[in-house]
Parts: sequence; structure tokens; C-alpha cells
Amino acid sequence: MSAKPRLFRWVYARRLVATVFVLLLLFGRFDWFPWFKGATTATLVAHWIPLVDPLAGADVLLASRQIDTALVMGMVILLAFAVLYGPVFCGWVCPLGLVLDINQSLRRFLMRGTRVRRIPVSSSSAQWRYAILGITLGLTITLRLPIFQTVSPINLLAWAIVHGAFAGIIVVGALALLEWAFPRFWCRVVCPLGALYSLVGRWGLLRVRINPTEAGKTPCRQCTLHCPMGVRVMEDYSLAHRLSVDHPECTRCGDCVDACPRPVLRLGIKRCHQWYIQGTKSHHDCELMDVMETETGDGASAISQESGLVQLKLQVPKSRTIHKPLDKGDVPGL
Repeated sequence: MSAKPRLFRWVYARRLVATVFVLLLLFGRFDWFPWFKGATTATLVAHWIPLVDPLAGADVLLASRQIDTALVMGMVILLAFAVLYGPVFCGWVCPLGLVLDINQSLRRFLMRGTRVRRIPVSSSSAQWRYAILGITLGLTITLRLPIFQTVSPINLLAWAIVHGAFAGIIVVGALALLEWAFPRFWCRVVCPLGALYSLVGRWGLLRVRINPTEAGKTPCRQCTLHCPMGVRVMEDYSLAHRLSVDHPECTRCGDCVDACPRPVLRLGIKRCHQWYIQGTKSHHDCELMDVMETETGDGASAISQESGLVQLKLQVPKSRTIHKPLDKGDVPGL
């Protein structure tokens, strides 16, 4: 099967969404644009809908020892959205994520054709985010100060956009330089807000879905190499006969989908797609595909229905081998 057409890329869509959010923050500075006021910590949409960064809101509640109804309501709205759709703020809205994403493309452009090795950030390093989240909340309770709002480069960047704060530009610039050696160090190792969204949004409906009829045919590892969060998409999900990526670090950015040369991956909400079971589209069969995954001794995953209407066997030939895993630094231009 030929490579899928490249008329649409998720990277363009998410950058557009993040850019629109930044422009809304910028326009909100002016009186002639009253429909979006605030920053990344808290905004008021259309004069009455509050949206509050859950961690920033927790900072304020714990530091002030007081309950504010509007604050809690704004936190609940964003937390509920994360529960339903996953940590999409990190992949689609975060202004710092947009800057680091463009910074990564700039590095690839300037270093194309060279073999500059980057220092890999191990997947186990992601556990530090959760420790930093706990420490941040603990210091907020102890010192009665909004620690996260004070030191977060996300908020510093927002203040730089809204109020022209020069300190935010310096901090973000330093992070961008660090990214050239340590890919996505802030997002993968440090960011406590990303850790919070990962905790509440892991089981969100929006996920990277895997086509079992195509999975394993081209073990190129492009999905793994292009994942900014270091998720082993091919090894742990595609070749493992999983039907979706439910890794807590997945931000639903779609980079793996863009990188895949075959129609193996897609980003969507529906659990079942017509390319899962050729000629069968019933709801029962879709549910069957999601819940029945059994491993057999020959490396195949068999999913069947008692009526005999559906029987799908996926096999990875024994002759197909996967070469030694590569780091991003081993691949030219990455």
C-alpha cells in the first residue's frame, strides 16, 4: 500500500489553535476586544464563562485558604474537558508548547543533513513531573504563596504576551536553548501542570487509534522517533496489538500520525473505524474490537465473534525483524 496523502497534517492544525489562543490573549489587552480577558491562569470568555488553569486555581485556593465559586467553576470546566478529551491543553493550546514546537522545527531545519546527537530524556524521567507537582502543592500550603503561578514559564510567557514582561522572554529563551540538547525537557521532566493533566486525562476519549490490519507491516519507528513526549508508539502499542495509545504522557498532538508512512494511526474519538473490520460497522462489532484482545503463541492477535460474522487475525511474520532501537540523535535532522 502506498504512503497516505499529506494534504492534512495535525501539526498545522494544533499550531493554528495555539496561535489563535495567543492572539486572543493579545487582543484581550485592548478595550475594543471585551470577549476574552485574562491570561493562561484564568480567563473570562464572553463576559461570563470562567476558565481557570486547574493548578493555578489550586495554588490560589490553598494559599488563600478560601473558596471562590467562580474560581472553582472555572477549574471544573477545564478539568472536565481534560477528563473527556485528554491532556489536549499541552498539545494544542499551551503557548509555551507552541514556542517549543516551533523551536524544534527550527532546529531540524538548521541542522538538517547533520548527525548531531542529542541527549535523550528517558521515559522514566517523566515521573519527576509528578514529584514536582506534589512538591509545588506542598510548598503552596506551607508558605501560603502561589508557587506555580510565580515560577511557571507558561505564566511568564503569558505575562510577556499580555503585558510585555521582559523576564518571561528571557526564561522562555533559555528553555528554548536547553531544548536543543535535551528534547522537551520542560514538558517531559518538569512541568507540574502537564503532570496534573496527564493524571486526569489519561483515559480521555480523544486518542491515537491504531489500525490493526496495517499495524506491524512497516516497523520503521517513525511514530516513536517523532513523539515529542517519548512515547514508544510502535513498540508498546502498534506491535503489541493495542487498539489505541493510552499512555499518560500522550498529549494528542498528532505528530506520530503525521510521521506514519502507512494508514496505521489516526487521531479520533470513535473507538471503532471502518478500516478496523472490513465490511462490518455495527456497534457490537466495534465494542468487540475494543475489549477482546488475546495474545497467541505465534505472535498473532485474534478477535472473533461467535456468530462468525467477524474474524480478524493480525500477524507479524517471524521473518520480520526490528533493528536496534535508535535515539532521535541518531537520525539526521531530528
